[in-house]
Order: sequence, then C-alpha cells, then structure tokens
Amino acid sequence: MDGDGRKDYLTARSNAQAGQGELVWLHHPAGGLNTLPWAETVVTKGPDVMFDVIPGSSDSIIIFASEFFNHKLTVYEVSTKTGTLIRSRLIDDTLDQVYSVKYVNLSGKYQLLVNNHETTSSMAGVFLYDVPSDIFNGAYPKKTIANGFRNAFSLLIPNMCPGFPYAIKPHTSLPYHILIAGDGDYSAHLLRPDGQGGFKRELVNYLGGTVGSIATYDFDGDGYLEFFVPNYDNSYIEVYQFYDGPIVPGPSHLDNPVFLN
Repeated sequence: MDGDGRKDYLTARSNAQAGQGELVWLHHPAGGLNTLPWAETVVTKGPDVMFDVIPGSSDSIIIFASEFFNHKLTVYEVSTKTGTLIRSRLIDDTLDQVYSVKYVNLSGKYQLLVNNHETTSSMAGVFLYDVPSDIFNGAYPKKTIANGFRNAFSLLIPNMCPGFPYAIKPHTSLPYHILIAGDGDYSAHLLRPDGQGGFKRELVNYLGGTVGSIATYDFDGDGYLEFFVPNYDNSYIEVYQFYDGPIVPGPSHLDNPVFLN
C-alpha cells in the first residue's frame, strides 16, 4: 500500500450493522510477519463484506465493494501514498444484500460479476455490470444473467441464495462459463454462454445441503478443469471434472463440454 516493499493487508470488517462497515489497512511491520501488533488505519466507512481491487493511477487503487449490510454496490479510490480515501461512488442500491463482486473480462470488455444473497428467493440473482471508461462518472449498465434460485426449507435458520459465482474456462480453448455455488438452494449451477451475449443456466447437482463455495483447478493438466463442491451440512465434498462432450454439429466438440462426478 505504501511502497515500502512489504505487502500489507487490506480488509473489510463489520459488526453486521448498516453503516458500520470499515475498509481497514493493516501495515506490515518492519520487523516482519511475526511482529505484533500491526498498525491499523481505517481508510473509510462502507465496505463490510467482499471487495475486489484493481490498479488506479500510479499512486492509487480502485476498490469495488459489495456492501451486504449497507445494501449497496460501490466503488472507491484510495491513495497508496497516504492510505486515504480520494473519492467514492454508489453504483447500485437496488440489489438488497449485495454479497460479492469481481472485476472480470469475460468477452473483451471489463465487467463486474455480482451476486446478492437473499432469504426471499424471488430477489436472488447473479448480475453483470459493464464498467465505463470513466469509473466515477460513467454509467454501469446492468444485466441479470441468472435468477430463479429457490431456497431450501430450513426449520431453524432461513436459508439464503445464491452463493458466490466464479468465472471459469472449462477448457483452455473455450470462452468463459460461470459456476455458481447455490448456497441455501443446496445446489451447484453452471452458466453456459448462449452465443447471444447471455447465459443458459444448468443444474450441476442438487446436494441436499448448503453449497457455500466452489474451488477449481486442472489437477491432471489435460486442459479441463476439475471443481470441488462442498456439502457443508453433511460434511463431504464432491469432485467433478469437465471433459469432451458428444460430437455435435459445429467447429468442435469442445463447444459442448460436460461434467462428470
């Protein structure tokens, strides 16, 4: 953050109250990782759950924040010389409980991949926002790319969905797809590009328990991703792999990868 050659930590913290989230800079001590305490700077109020960081100017960073308890999607510019807030902007306050945000380039333009996290299933979705060249003044057109998630019934604690979306390439030669951890809908989902700028959602599997996250890696080096889907409630992980699908009309059978668990 401050150019001293030591990597610092930037994090968000919250007491689960609206307006109380803080973006916090933890300074890496000169004495190294084991030196305590780490000096702390509160950069700004606002961020409370997830955020993504990209370079700004030569001495700043841009932070896109999903503010869950504030019900906002926001963007901040922070000085890497002083750790102070330069400017900020509201992008959207209509998504309710904004859960995650990722700065992505899926098809030649930069976008924000965003989801909310809802007990009311009709509100739950995954969204893409086009990022303007003028981040703090331009428009952010929004597209809903997945909805129709349905929370599983829970007697004690209401479920919430969807969970995190992940932009992935099933094979190195393929365009981006999006995996979704359904979280409270107890499922994993895949969004395939439909060739018209949108996506078609497919059910990977209904696990019968909370699917809070997904991890991916090409373990065998064949160019196809494997992905790991946890069932939090029943304490196991299912492993899936993409592989060549059946040959279909078109330039390549790789256009139709399938997955196997």
